[in-house]
Amino acid sequence: MAAYTVQTLSFNGSALALGAVSASDTFANDGHTVLQVSNASASPLTATIVSAQLCNQGFSHNVAVTVAAGATELIGPFPTNRFNDSNGNVTVQYGATTSITAAAYRVNY
Repeated sequence: MAAYTVQTLSFNGSALALGAVSASDTFANDGHTVLQVSNASASPLTATIVSAQLCNQGFSHNVAVTVAAGATELIGPFPTNRFNDSNGNVTVQYGATTSITAAAYRVNY
């Protein structure tokens, strides 16, 4: 498990860095954080955002996002009351790790 360093997006442009993923990773979340997942493999993969709390309908369920082969997805932002664990982190699990990169970004708005 790795912890992503959350990068901050800027109006003046941002040199963003993606890194290799593990089967399960975390990132700090303040409610303005998004996750970028890039899939350079020849097969689709599933990135699963772990629900740490109940949703507004009273259920605890994860959010699974399919990232197509050769595609990039931006996921989030993540409501803190649903996705943050007791340390203020979101956990993301990957169905595959080969040729997959990801990064977490804070969106200033």
